[in-house]
Amino acid sequence: MPTVYLPPKQVRRAQACAEQRQAANSDPNRPNHNADTDPVRNMMWEFRGALGELATAHYLGLAWTGEHEAGQPDVGGYIEVRTTQPSYRLAIVDKDLATHRPTIPYVSAAWDGNTENVVITLRGWHTLGHLAEIMTPQVKNGHRFYTVETKDLRPMKALK
Repeated sequence: MPTVYLPPKQVRRAQACAEQRQAANSDPNRPNHNADTDPVRNMMWEFRGALGELATAHYLGLAWTGEHEAGQPDVGGYIEVRTTQPSYRLAIVDKDLATHRPTIPYVSAAWDGNTENVVITLRGWHTLGHLAEIMTPQVKNGHRFYTVETKDLRPMKALK
């Protein structure tokens, strides 16, 4: 599994993106308003997500298209990235299934939470349609989502 080191300048870029997303999520008039009432937790999710997207863009040599445009695919205009803690699996939510084509690639990225030396591990990828066939339903804190084991993903070099 490839790892991507993000230098401090890129980490600040991801932080700025996370702050923009958090501000947008906090707007009750926004159509996709995030119902999560814990802004600290939500900010960490946004930051972690931005780091994974940026690392994936660097690894693939593509533009980070999700940086400023909400609702756009995260990388290259056609790839979605989901970033979790290393011990977690690729996570998908109902919104993904409702709003994305089955052919869109989903990348699983992991971040250990270290902000001094940010390294993202790219665990693999697969198309949403395939993931929908093999995912396992989960519920945590009243939130429904689905997970896919890392062993069921294709290697990143197959996406490159």
